[in-house]
Amino acid sequence: RRPAASPHTEDNPALQESDMSPRSRPPFQDLPLDKNGPPGNAWGLYGADDELGALNMITPSVVKAAAQEIQTGDRVSLDWYLNLPSHPSFNRPQFSWKMMNKEHPDGTKRTVNDDHLNFNTQGSSQWDGFRHYGYQSAKRYYGGRSQQDIESSEVIGIDRVANSGGITTRGIILDYPRYLERKGKKGVYALDANSITADELEDMLQETGIETREGDMLLLRTGFTRDYAKLGDEEKRAIRDKPPAFLGVQSDKQSVQWIWENGFVAVASDAPSFEMAPLVGPHNAPGGLWAGESWEKDMQGGGLLHQWLLGGWGVMIGEMFDLERLCEKSEELGRRSCFVSSVPLKLHNLSTVITVKMKSFITIITLLTAFAAATPAASSQTKACTRPCFPEATECGEDWEPVHSGVSVFDFLAA
Repeated sequence: RRPAASPHTEDNPALQESDMSPRSRPPFQDLPLDKNGPPGNAWGLYGADDELGALNMITPSVVKAAAQEIQTGDRVSLDWYLNLPSHPSFNRPQFSWKMMNKEHPDGTKRTVNDDHLNFNTQGSSQWDGFRHYGYQSAKRYYGGRSQQDIESSEVIGIDRVANSGGITTRGIILDYPRYLERKGKKGVYALDANSITADELEDMLQETGIETREGDMLLLRTGFTRDYAKLGDEEKRAIRDKPPAFLGVQSDKQSVQWIWENGFVAVASDAPSFEMAPLVGPHNAPGGLWAGESWEKDMQGGGLLHQWLLGGWGVMIGEMFDLERLCEKSEELGRRSCFVSSVPLKLHNLSTVITVKMKSFITIITLLTAFAAATPAASSQTKACTRPCFPEATECGEDWEPVHSGVSVFDFLAA
């Protein structure tokens, strides 16, 4: 395996200018760094009060080096449609939308429309932030924060990522369906519980001929959005109504070590959970994939990648990215790396976010500015409302589909 070294300045002039670079990742075997914390943690690597995690490694020199990927002028959106999947798994509500034709004070209609969107931030293309998922047994989030810390402060909120400039770096593209085809292997259905192993990830990376460097982002296509698009409405409902089972990265030590040693500051795929779903099952029960590890008992109750990447290292996980066009363009150009810019919603206290503007640029930098005004949803006692709410009643005075309380949903007004 390649070492998690600092970017190769001798090979890349854009990396030769000095900046206040954070510490490089220590050897994987040195984890956990906080010996009083849970297994695998890297707490303290960027300071005791750090709130950015691995994103600290996106320095000005890393961004300048990534900009050298811009060569042909092609731009590709990585956002899936906000209303997809149309029938979400994990007991999450469907997306809903209503256009509001504005009125003059006398009640006559204006030639002006507002759009009201009601959605769960885990509903479509999204970034899992550090408040979303922590160590399940230790009950600690990134940096050792407790649930009380999360609920009583704005610590490690997603706005920290937005304020830092978002994720702007080099993306490494790995296309699993095309990899299997090149190898003459049988294709894997992305809507079944199958795993992509660390050996397969490494083999795909070796095929690209790219040497990773600290600050890179992984973009892994599993074929989920392609396979989902082929389903009829009843089949989509059936997927929603059964326990989640999707193709993803294998939940084992080899996978987390591969991610750590390749210097990735963020990972993303088109799959609903990046690692194989279900996150908890016979595969990682006692005596399963983690058998013989000193931390086997401590990691029960959650996915290994979610616990170590989000809770331990501050590595954000992107899910349900639309990578179809990106991989088509990658194949067309014969390139497996690109410039990526992604900025999440700028709102205090959010744990996960729908991506607001997310582009993969193979040639041209465009400044993306997005504005979102957000207000918490109305309480569960609300019976009727003038905008999306959580009504207890089965009907809403504004013709909204009822969204029942107990689900974390925000109402967004785009003016």
